[in-house]
Amino acid sequence: MEIRNYMPKPYPLIPKTYSGLTMIEMMMAMGIFTLMLVVILAIFAQSIKVQRRITQIQEELSDARFVVDTMARELRLGTLKYDGTCAINSNIKNCLYYISADGTTGFFKKGENAQDCGVFSPPCIIWSPDTNSNPGTPITTKNITIKDLYFLVTPSQNPFIKKDDGTYDADVQPTVTIHLSGEYTFATEVYPLEFQTTVTTRQYLR
Repeated sequence: MEIRNYMPKPYPLIPKTYSGLTMIEMMMAMGIFTLMLVVILAIFAQSIKVQRRITQIQEELSDARFVVDTMARELRLGTLKYDGTCAINSNIKNCLYYISADGTTGFFKKGENAQDCGVFSPPCIIWSPDTNSNPGTPITTKNITIKDLYFLVTPSQNPFIKKDDGTYDADVQPTVTIHLSGEYTFATEVYPLEFQTTVTTRQYLR
């Protein structure tokens, strides 16, 4: 009977071509990985900075829009006080007096100096909801500088006062176009602001 050798054959030696990475290759790989990580972190930090700036700008725009909405609401619910003292010409005014829904007299105007605006950057917008108890307080933020504020009033004469002949100067409800323009400053960057809206008073006094 033939006896065969069942001893397992030894594994072949690993050829030298299958050797691992050298030290230089590992250092190059680590360098490339570190460079990519630095670039990604820089992009992430820049995106956070841009997002913060956009959020801040949106908040300031919202504040400016709130100012315009406040003026529009007070004029819409009240009526114009045509004998206010400030005016550029017959129907374009640089400040506006009004009578609110509860009968108090208020005004909106542009504050030109630090005495009017206080800690807020002049020029600013001053609002007094009641001239008897409130001389006026700034309602714009310190980062917003107002360039122009004017009110276009139509009609230019009070339509609710009856003349001697029993007629009125106009048969239309008073309408006011509010125009506000200025600048918003964020760090060293300056952004323009401009808002305009038209409001018709709801009170009819005839």
